[in-house]
Amino acid sequence: MVDKKTAYVCLVALAQYGCAQGTAIEATGDKASIRYIDTRSGTKVGITDRLILKLAKGYDIEPLAKHYGFERFSSLGGGLYVVKLASIDTMLATVDALKAEKGVVYVHPDYVRRHIRR
Repeated sequence: MVDKKTAYVCLVALAQYGCAQGTAIEATGDKASIRYIDTRSGTKVGITDRLILKLAKGYDIEPLAKHYGFERFSSLGGGLYVVKLASIDTMLATVDALKAEKGVVYVHPDYVRRHIRR
């Protein structure tokens, strides 16, 4: 969980950050667990136990939720979901597996980057 005094900015342009193996540190506080990883471009980003999932029209999240053991999920409308996994440890493997599922338009971890005050 993240301490409320620490500001985090969710990255919208997620496609530019390809994941690379190698975790750095894990920060915990009272809201979400964050594990920092180095991307292929050399940027350090955090991943949480949440992922962003977009399904094609006509596809249901329930079968995926059951198969992958989603802890819970929230619909943002238009086939877009925020999904909470049971463990941050399985995030990257789950994202890779979901990319191969029929009906998945895109899926990525809920990336965060520490906000630096100047």
